[in-house]
Amino acid sequence: MAFENITKEEIIQRMLDSRVSEVIMFMKLLISQVGKEKTKELIRNAKWESRYQQGKEAAENLGNPKDLESYIDAYWGDFMGNKISWVPLTWVEKTKDRAICRCTVNCTGEALAKSGDKDICEIGKEAYCIHDIAWAAGFNPDIKVDITKIFYDGDDCCEFVMEKKK
Repeated sequence: MAFENITKEEIIQRMLDSRVSEVIMFMKLLISQVGKEKTKELIRNAKWESRYQQGKEAAENLGNPKDLESYIDAYWGDFMGNKISWVPLTWVEKTKDRAICRCTVNCTGEALAKSGDKDICEIGKEAYCIHDIAWAAGFNPDIKVDITKIFYDGDDCCEFVMEKKK
């Protein structure tokens, strides 16, 4: 297929496939070297620390806002919007103290879940896809993020519930 005939959707899918194949390769390599539990621990710690620090830095750059709307704008708008603009979000609810959004296509977690590999899905769910929670914790410890639906469980989306702790 000629490059000029590729659609935006095909480019996104090829990029996602490439990313996922690399993530799976690295996970399997780690599993072969240190075992599944240590792999989970290493990935979880690395993802958590990285995104926690990014959230903390973003909050500092914005003057440490405490409201939920500032977190949503900073994370789902600026940070994630610039990193994964091809992942469409659906906002189910948005109030001053609570928001719910869903991701239905094009995320790495969805592609990892579709791999069908039990170990990869377990590591993905418990370690790889914790970055949204970590970023919120770094940005404002009074914001709680729960993933109430997730592709790894066979759900048709990942659903994030964000609340300002009272």
